[in-house]
Amino acid sequence: MRAYPELKGMILFGSPGPPGAAQALRERGAAGRVAVVGTVMPRHGAPYLKDGSVRHGTLWDPRDVGFAMSYIARHLVQGGTIVDGMEIPGLGPIQLDGQNILLDAMLRITADNVDAMGF
Repeated sequence: MRAYPELKGMILFGSPGPPGAAQALRERGAAGRVAVVGTVMPRHGAPYLKDGSVRHGTLWDPRDVGFAMSYIARHLVQGGTIVDGMEIPGLGPIQLDGQNILLDAMLRITADNVDAMGF
């Protein structure tokens, strides 16, 4: 029989992923031994972040998303063009990838800040 190395961590995408994986690890008695990280809604992930079964999560702050889209819309309505490196105040520069606008402004959600997120 082939031996496999012990699972060290999981990266999950989609907000139910980290809480679901953490719950499964809890049920198997492996919570905290396997690093679980990924996209998570703060309220859903809070119990798992607080007990360490999810190490940290990431997510866009909905206020930042709304501001970024409004800023871009206003810029276009006023006759501006979207260019690579254009700055969105408070959020940083954008990158263009074809028709996609990329912006690196993710929130890091941890046991220390999850209760302050408000959503």
